Amino acid sequence: MQERYALAPEEYRLSQLRYDLSKLRAKGLVERLGSSRRYGLTAAGLRWGTLLVKLRFRLLGQLASLATAPHPSPHPAPSAAEAAYRNVDHALDGPLAALALHAA
Repeated sequence: MQERYALAPEEYRLSQLRYDLSKLRAKGLVERLGSSRRYGLTAAGLRWGTLLVKLRFRLLGQLASLATAPHPSPHPAPSAAEAAYRNVDHALDGPLAALALHAA
């Protein structure tokens, strides 16, 4: 079933892109940047994206080590995305423990 949604770039038509963007905009997850054709994440989109990525990493296991491996940061203070990612990680500890789900 996963192969059903795996599209090569040449198979992803412009009409599908328009449809996907309209759905994401309707849900408030992305917004158009000015009058350009570019889109960016909204605050809600960043929160939901962070949560979904974090859940996937926590439940799938080894992928998490790639994302959370310590690496030297050129910035002394974490970005808003990194801070949100860390907050979601800590917030998931309780619910995952209550469900008896352990990191793979």
